[in-house]
Amino acid sequence: MLATASKVLAATGIAVLTTLTPGSSPVWADESDTGCVVYTAPGRDNVAVHEQRSVESPITGVLRANQAVGGGCRLSPGGHYVVCGGGDTWVMVQRAGLRGFVPLRCVEIIS
Repeated sequence: MLATASKVLAATGIAVLTTLTPGSSPVWADESDTGCVVYTAPGRDNVAVHEQRSVESPITGVLRANQAVGGGCRLSPGGHYVVCGGGDTWVMVQRAGLRGFVPLRCVEIIS
């Protein structure tokens, strides 16, 4: 399964979309980078939003199919997950009343 991640070239401030394949290493975005839109990956129904970067962390909400929310463009290492093909990279999402983390392989990011 392919997942799309935003790579931010911090030195130039240019954001580009890059496809990650299973087992590839993401490039971590600069912590000051914000302004992305995160939405469910094609073919996904609902994606649980967790309080922390772990499937054991409490669920704070749900990102529904075809729903887009604000995100921090930040890719963060965290607990391993098996959904959406598995991995251990998470992305922050936020909107009014919802803030948390979703597995990167379950969403797409537009910067």
